[in-house]
Amino acid sequence: MKTQCSYHQSIEIKEDRKKLRFRVDHKFVELQKNIVRKTVHDFFREGVLPTLDKLMERIKANDEIPLIGHTTLHTLLKKKYITYVKHKRNSYLPERDDLLAWRRQYLEDIRKYRAEGRNIYFLDETWVNAGDVTVKAWHDETIKSGRDDYIRGLTTEPANPSGKGKKLIVLHLGSAEGFVEGGFLSFVSKKNSSEYHDEMNGDTFREWFEAFLGKLHDNCVIVMDNASYHSVREEKVPSSSWKKNDIQNWLHVKGYEFRDTMIKGQLLSIVKEVRAKHDKCAIDTLAESHGKIVLRLPSYHCELNPIEMVWSMVKGYVTSNNSTFKMSDVLQLLRQGIERVTAENWRKFC
Repeated sequence: MKTQCSYHQSIEIKEDRKKLRFRVDHKFVELQKNIVRKTVHDFFREGVLPTLDKLMERIKANDEIPLIGHTTLHTLLKKKYITYVKHKRNSYLPERDDLLAWRRQYLEDIRKYRAEGRNIYFLDETWVNAGDVTVKAWHDETIKSGRDDYIRGLTTEPANPSGKGKKLIVLHLGSAEGFVEGGFLSFVSKKNSSEYHDEMNGDTFREWFEAFLGKLHDNCVIVMDNASYHSVREEKVPSSSWKKNDIQNWLHVKGYEFRDTMIKGQLLSIVKEVRAKHDKCAIDTLAESHGKIVLRLPSYHCELNPIEMVWSMVKGYVTSNNSTFKMSDVLQLLRQGIERVTAENWRKFC
């Protein structure tokens, strides 16, 4: 009996551990990931080599970032293109060279497009919870209890909701001229996840994207991030996970020469040389067919997208006016918040 009990206890412990596991993408929102990356750069500006321990101390002192352990932080850093290298006798955390080059290229491209006078549209998703309310409000410290306020003819502050409630996923785009008319899309989340990107899929995004392309200026630029549903490929290109026969068939269909005696690694080398011709995003091709250009933000660089500040303005309006915590009312507030953002606001943010 003791053995059986201990066996069942071990099963329960394993199940509990499974429940505690989470993805880093679910623990952090995009802005929080960006804060971590910028914190690394703060050390460099201070002339200090950032280490995992130093970074952990600073993150713990930041109220905008949830409490995490060293292992989660290490995983997050790798997702942020930050590596751990030796510098003479010291080890520190630098950004990967490919991300530095990507950011530099993006900045050069957008400056060129602006100099050419092209219209630039910025696209992004966000979310609003039914229970979102403003964090701070004026409070009468002289009121000591509910009876006290009743006797004095005063009131106590309204009670906040016990939870966040349902989540509303929102998608829109705009430019220095303001939000694009007809570009608003919203739907209620069906997943219990803090990562709103999990709710969208490639088909839904493509249908929405194609609906307003004709309303945009000719020869314009559309800026978006690298979410998976933004980057659905037109066709699958062989990778190391493919079987050798499948790689050979793909090369044969595409008309590329290879020898039957070649090993898998040699076949992948041929694929690598021609990948750029076939590894295209369906959204990019769709935009090109309408005379538009898609410009991709560097990974984890949401601060380069001015619509983030627009969303902050909109969500600030929602949280400061949310009193019923009903999804229908929150949607109405969201529409009102979007209408309040003027072209002048957009120009300043851009």
